[in-house]
Amino acid sequence: MGKAEKRLEHFIRARIGEAPPGDPVARSHRALVAALDALRREASADEDWAWVEAVSGWFGDWFDDGGSPSWSSDSGLWEESAEKTAAAVAARVLACMALVYADHPDYDPAWEKAAAVR
Repeated sequence: MGKAEKRLEHFIRARIGEAPPGDPVARSHRALVAALDALRREASADEDWAWVEAVSGWFGDWFDDGGSPSWSSDSGLWEESAEKTAAAVAARVLACMALVYADHPDYDPAWEKAAAVR
């Protein structure tokens, strides 16, 4: 994970930590961060690409209607290893989560590009 991705993740974790108890956005974000942590652990423990099929259905239309990989549809997410791809997926999800905090002084508008906001 690069410096920019670490900064993004730190930003999200800090916003979650600042939220009042019972905040529904923070609760949702805690669950997403836990899922991303598990995804990265699984990808780093096992270089099996089978997990990509499940994740691809959740984010970005990464597979075409025939169910075959559409590697060119989002080339910024596909890396040479499962671990690096999981990190790229995590960064995309974290960037999407950051959109909620766009009015925060530490928010970086560049994250909108990372979130693939259209």
